[in-house]
Amino acid sequence: MTVHVATQIFFAFIALYLFLKGKRLLLQWDKALAVTMIATGWPHIFHSLGGIIMNLSDRLILEKMTDLATVGIYSLGANLGVATLIFCNAVNNKWGAWMYKQMKNPTEADKIKIVRYTYIYFGATLCVGVAIALLGTFYTRFFIGEAFQDAIPIIAWIAAGSTIYGMAYLVTNYIIILGKISLLAKITGSAAGLNIILTILMVDKYGAVGAAQATFTVPLNPDFSSLNLSQAVLLIAYEFMIQGDKTPEVETHTGKSDLANRDNVMQFTSRLIESLENRDFFKSGERRPTIERSLNNLFLRHNWTEQDLKTLHGILSALVKDNTI
Repeated sequence: MTVHVATQIFFAFIALYLFLKGKRLLLQWDKALAVTMIATGWPHIFHSLGGIIMNLSDRLILEKMTDLATVGIYSLGANLGVATLIFCNAVNNKWGAWMYKQMKNPTEADKIKIVRYTYIYFGATLCVGVAIALLGTFYTRFFIGEAFQDAIPIIAWIAAGSTIYGMAYLVTNYIIILGKISLLAKITGSAAGLNIILTILMVDKYGAVGAAQATFTVPLNPDFSSLNLSQAVLLIAYEFMIQGDKTPEVETHTGKSDLANRDNVMQFTSRLIESLENRDFFKSGERRPTIERSLNNLFLRHNWTEQDLKTLHGILSALVKDNTI
């Protein structure tokens, strides 16, 4: 951390020197401009602090709640998974300047172009995230020691979280242009607080993988934030319930016959529906799709064996032959 700060300060002085030498930095006081800069800039402090907290809290919490070996495994997975942000940072550095230029006097075509490019970026970021998860898994499985194989699921979770975080980069530019800097600080601060809470809860339950899973945050629509948040809580609670469910799985006794696959079951229901149609069972054309769906659900929700289906086909053949249906 000390080396990182020292490097940042060193390059900051170099940048300042180059600006002064090229006469690109004018040292003059403008009170109105200073007030504007302070009013719009101070929320960035909390926005940056929120980002720092999210980047550091996972390792600090892991160190307190687990051991150094677990922290080492997590660090390996996190460092590989977060590589997605290299692409996102590179694009965003160029994108920000380009978008500010486009939004000075935007036409309708300019706005459509920005939206189109945003979706293209989202798609590209998703592809990069998937590629990083796959490459990181391959690298760890074949080139890293056996002691670090537990980092593989961490890579996938961190890559997924970094993908979403990278997508948020472009949204940040929109928020700044709209002048909603305080909103940006609130979002980042809330995300940081939620991240700490989730990390503590999930590390306690799932260890290092839980810290990686906690990198996910939920984007909220300001117009329906309470509904979005309640849905997010519902999903998280459901996942906790599924993970903590100790109910033994139902054992299906099939005897000497194998379980029938879905296609075979659908073949029987199709034959049954065809036979019913030949006997004018479907009196109402409007209700036919509902009845067909009910019949399909009736047979698909049961674990039929291949012998069961043979028996059902035999019964159906006998009924059709006798003109019963």
